[in-house]
Amino acid sequence: MRQSLPRSAAPSRTPGSGVVIVTAVEDIVPTTENAASLGVTSGRGGHRVRVNCPVTTGDRWQRGLAAYASQFAIPEEDVWDHMCGLVGERMAEEAIVTAGAAWVDDCLSLRDRSLIVVAALVAQGGVEARLRPHVRWALEHGATADELEALATLLAIYVGFARASVGIEVIREELARLESANE
Repeated sequence: MRQSLPRSAAPSRTPGSGVVIVTAVEDIVPTTENAASLGVTSGRGGHRVRVNCPVTTGDRWQRGLAAYASQFAIPEEDVWDHMCGLVGERMAEEAIVTAGAAWVDDCLSLRDRSLIVVAALVAQGGVEARLRPHVRWALEHGATADELEALATLLAIYVGFARASVGIEVIREELARLESANE
């Protein structure tokens, strides 16, 4: 359970950052075991505590970790470090929290969501590295190779042949890579 901060350890907040810098973290986090569950990380000038972070306020954080673990085919406990390495701590936190809300099972199935994301990435163009894991993920969520190729072909009409042809090349490369990995 969180304890209240003594006056001498009042937190400082950078406006809009959602991060509180705490100099006496032991006053809020009595044990090391509690630190991770409360979103506490060490940083310059004290310890960083995520405020209004799903780690402490709900299960969006956990759902986001699960989504990225599945997408990157890594254990959930490795997601934070992996994401920080890719995009930095601030963007990693935003991406994990956002994924926790975007990849929930409500009126769209995971298959539908995967096809939408593949279509969006093909349409955007220039994001082939982001498209590759989504091709695998779409297959894991029930899409077929034929559906992915049909999707990219249809997009040629709406986003242009150049973007759609690059997209279908990436899709076909990933399909071939996944097929050879499964042999």
